[in-house]
Amino acid sequence: DVVAIGELLIDFPCAAVDADGYPTMVAHPGGAPTNFLAALSKFGAKTALMCKVGNDAFGKMLTGTMEQIGVDTTGFLVDDSVFTNLAFVTLDENGASIKGTKSDYVGPSPEEMGVYAEGSKFMEHNIHVTAEILDRELPWKK
Repeated sequence: DVVAIGELLIDFPCAAVDADGYPTMVAHPGGAPTNFLAALSKFGAKTALMCKVGNDAFGKMLTGTMEQIGVDTTGFLVDDSVFTNLAFVTLDENGASIKGTKSDYVGPSPEEMGVYAEGSKFMEHNIHVTAEILDRELPWKK
């Protein structure tokens, strides 16, 4: 029913602050497209995510979590040369969350998107539209 292209990451929200003011972080799966697909899957929609994760412990955990909640992981690219995305969220003095440090985005590159489009007119069309929105040239169309 729904396919998303985007980031899959580990969010580390602040669970507590110690006496010295240092945060205690906890790991949770995250990323806007991921959260959206997880909600849709809960309501019975067929969902799939196209993303890139590192071939590391977090990438493996996230892949397993997505499979467990029913998100199709066929479109996952596992890359030995990157680490899975991480985002650290801290609290301000009033207890409101503020985005902290975030690792560099390691989503699929335009070149890697060709892997998805190959042999699929539906995916080729959607990736083309996405590339136009991002103002990027499709490498396999040169």
